[in-house]
Amino acid sequence: MAKPLLKAKNGPLVAVVASVAVAAVVIGSAIAYWQGPESKASGATPLPGLSSTPSETPIVTPSRTPSITPSTPPSTAGTPGTPGTPAKPPSTGNPVEIPVELTSLATGRSTDAIHLAGREVRGGGPAIKIPGSQRIGDFARLGADLLATVGTDGVNDELLIIGAGHPIRKVPNVDTLVADRQGTAAAYSTLVVNSDGIRTRGGAVHYLPAGGTTKTLPLPADTFALRVVALLDGKVYYRSTDEQAGDIERLYEWTPGTATPRLVKAVTATTMLSADGRYAASRRNTTTGTCTTVQTVATGKDLWKACKTDLMDFTPGGGVTLGRGYVGDTPMVRITAQDTRTGKLIHAWTGFFANVAAEDDEHLLISTEGVTGASLVRCEITTGACEYAVAPGDAALRLDPGMTP
Repeated sequence: MAKPLLKAKNGPLVAVVASVAVAAVVIGSAIAYWQGPESKASGATPLPGLSSTPSETPIVTPSRTPSITPSTPPSTAGTPGTPGTPAKPPSTGNPVEIPVELTSLATGRSTDAIHLAGREVRGGGPAIKIPGSQRIGDFARLGADLLATVGTDGVNDELLIIGAGHPIRKVPNVDTLVADRQGTAAAYSTLVVNSDGIRTRGGAVHYLPAGGTTKTLPLPADTFALRVVALLDGKVYYRSTDEQAGDIERLYEWTPGTATPRLVKAVTATTMLSADGRYAASRRNTTTGTCTTVQTVATGKDLWKACKTDLMDFTPGGGVTLGRGYVGDTPMVRITAQDTRTGKLIHAWTGFFANVAAEDDEHLLISTEGVTGASLVRCEITTGACEYAVAPGDAALRLDPGMTP
């Protein structure tokens, strides 16, 4: 690292409200949210180190379903592999709750994490600009090309495939997009749209290798709520609902080139998977709000849940789960790093943030916005120390979980 990380009370977290003009001093100490491990369902034995602590009362918090792309693929998706290594416990003297003062951060090494600066995608390769003025949705690298979904009519999106040496290719009615961390393949979902431009049931999942030919899995006409979740070890994971499933969003594994997907029975309503295929985050609605539960994919065993925090990303090794929540009714955001197996809080950073993603197994990145310009803040998971990876500037920055090399 070019410069040592500042260790003080500086730490990035996400969820900025763009209207808050600040490059800021976070006032006071952060209101600490705590997610306790969820006790196992009847008849089950908790994992080692898992305590039976009453879970918190859920509240509704704004969320965005992340598109997750893996780093290290599992040998067999949905089957336990080598457990990710959690971050080391914080050193003595390092507070767990860290208010972040952006004005006091030093600038460290730059980041190669893929992010959007204005309409230009940076990191992971040469900068590539997304043309036009349409709203930008998901984005990812695919070999030398850039993939991006952009709004067309305010309702439906199209996929742009941008690269040197060929004209921009367009795929209509694309809804979700993911890619692997190596940039060797991508997967996306398409919806069925009628002559009036209204989405109807049905759809398809597509697999696109770099420099290769697209493979497609058509889905039944009663399919709805279709979203690709992850691309692991060459297999596409997507969730959807059908008439037989009722309101349950089921997770499927599809091997490109085959005609029949495999139902992943142990987990449902899955929003993201760890890159080693061991862990899933699944969202569940309650009478008072929404909670997200971390589970083991192989057995469906509940490990712990978060109700005041949206779980946004796993570190590449799967050992740490990153989350984002608001501090009371304020625009301040609290970013959390928790042990994936136990839910134990490692560090929490409070400030005026926008989003969070894992940079590697030891660092996370937080995007910020403010009157001095947007920035990316890097924080060390073990110590909580923070620095700028991208110093405040004029361009708006967007950092999507999973979109890191």
